[in-house]
Amino acid sequence: MPTLHGTPFSPFARKVMIALSEKGVTYDQVPVSHFELTDEFEAISPLRKIPVWTTDAGDHLPDSSAILQYLDRVYPTPQLVPEEPLAAAQALFLEEYGDTALAMAVAPLFIEMLAAPVVLKRAPDQALIDRKLSEEVPRVFGYLDSRLSDREFLVGDSFSIADIGIISPLCNFRHTGQAIDPARYPRLADYAERMQERPTIAALFANEQKLMEAMTGDAAAG
Repeated sequence: MPTLHGTPFSPFARKVMIALSEKGVTYDQVPVSHFELTDEFEAISPLRKIPVWTTDAGDHLPDSSAILQYLDRVYPTPQLVPEEPLAAAQALFLEEYGDTALAMAVAPLFIEMLAAPVVLKRAPDQALIDRKLSEEVPRVFGYLDSRLSDREFLVGDSFSIADIGIISPLCNFRHTGQAIDPARYPRLADYAERMQERPTIAALFANEQKLMEAMTGDAAAG
C-alpha cells in the first residue's frame, strides 16, 4: 500500500491528505514531525522536508506540489489540476502562494502558540506573533480577499489544487484560535468557512483537533 510520511499538522502534508481524501485513495501514514527529522528520512527527502509519498513500487516522492501532480495523473478523478492552460497556471501559482507567502505568515503562529509550549517546551515568541499578525497576515489576507471576488472557488468552477494550497495553511491559522476578520476580509472569511465545511477537509480537521486535545492533555499531565 502507498505511504504518506508526515504529520497531519503540517500544512504541506495536509495538502496531500486533502487530495487523497477527495480522490478516495487508501494509504498508510507514517507520522514524521518537522522537529524530529532523522538522517534516515533525509535519504528519501533530500531537502529534509515533509511530506514524502512512497508508491506501491517503493519510489519516494518528496515535496507536496510534486506529489499532487503525481496523484492527479495516477488517480485522475476528480481532477484537481485544471485542464485549461491558463486556469492550470493560475492554480499552480495560488498553490505556490499558499506554500510560501501564506504559510510563512501563519505557520509561525501555529509553532509559537501551540508547538512551542507543547512540543518545544519553551515560551512563545510574542514579538514574532505580534509582527506576523500586524504585518504579514494582513498583507496576505488582503491579497487573497481581492483574488476571490465573488467566486466559489479560487480558480474556475471546481475545487482544485489552488483551493487545497490555500485552505491547508488556513487550517493551521484556525487551530491557533485566530479568526479571519469578516469585516476586513469578507470574501476570504466566507471562503474559508465554506472550504472548512467541505466534508473531506472537515473530517481531517476534526481528527486534528482530537490529536491536539490529546497532545495538550498529555503535556498538562506531564
